[in-house]
Amino acid sequence: MKKILTVLFVFIAVNSFAQTDSTKKSRQELIDSVCVCAAKQDTSLIKTKDDLQKLVLQCFMQRMDIFLKAMQEENIDMTDAEAQKNYGQQLGMEMVMKCPVLLQLSVKVASQELNDPPKAAEKKTPAAKPKTAVKPSTTKPKTTTKAKG
Repeated sequence: MKKILTVLFVFIAVNSFAQTDSTKKSRQELIDSVCVCAAKQDTSLIKTKDDLQKLVLQCFMQRMDIFLKAMQEENIDMTDAEAQKNYGQQLGMEMVMKCPVLLQLSVKVASQELNDPPKAAEKKTPAAKPKTAVKPSTTKPKTTTKAKG
């Protein structure tokens, strides 16, 4: 369970841009529009965390105007990367909790990552040693000649 929560938190931290007060109209409008956009997509194509990140980013970018307005309402400094990151983490958590499609996809991706460890961590089995090669014979084969008769 801890691993699922960790994966969800990492996903949200990496992919979201958020604000701190959910009472703002623009914030809720942004969450709703991203959720509606995600619900219209073919979610069967979402297999990895990267796929989910692309989906969220695609939907998010369609409503950048609302995002900027929400940040202004929250007095988030556009030049403060740390403030933007914190804002994004909070918005991402809220989006996952309020949007059934994003919650479902997040759980799907997290459980898939738990079941399928990264390929880099997989142990490789050593290749079988080749059998010793048969050395070609250095003697000439016997040739027989038949007598005509």
